[in-house]
Amino acid sequence: MNDVTFIITHYLRPDDLLACIESVRRYFPDAVIDCEDTEGNLSAGRNRLVARCTTPYLFLLEEDMRVTPQTNVAAMRRILDQRPDILGVGGAIFEPHKGIRCIAAQYRKTQETIVLEDA
Repeated sequence: MNDVTFIITHYLRPDDLLACIESVRRYFPDAVIDCEDTEGNLSAGRNRLVARCTTPYLFLLEEDMRVTPQTNVAAMRRILDQRPDILGVGGAIFEPHKGIRCIAAQYRKTQETIVLEDA
């Protein structure tokens, strides 16, 4: 999987960062992974990661998130390829100690605004 970069923001939680990287490697062993210490500024850290990304797709994670067997990157890629009006897709987010928060959505740009829709 060389067309997707898994980008991971982190801050002061090295054990969580390692667990997040291990979860990506477990299900996507050849994936490109890029990590950024946000130094407390999450948006700036994400922006730096996005600026460095050279693959057509990116998969955004934070250090307390994990990739699971249900993570379906191929389906997300298919949606983006089939719908040029869609800017991004998301699914359920799993966080240790919090469980799964379902945030299935797609983002569509329309006349210079971004619209969040149910997937």
